[in-house]
Amino acid sequence: MTTLRRFASPPTRLMILVATLAALGTAGFVYPADRTVVGELWSQDG
Repeated sequence: MTTLRRFASPPTRLMILVATLAALGTAGFVYPADRTVVGELWSQDG
């Protein structure tokens, strides 16, 4: 049970939350926005 308790520690929970948000964001909102931003930057670079 020590391992389970260690997994439930705040940093790990935060990492899981960040990973989940990153996955959802990449699938839904962040990815298209990121592509747009990258495209804009590339256009400005020439």
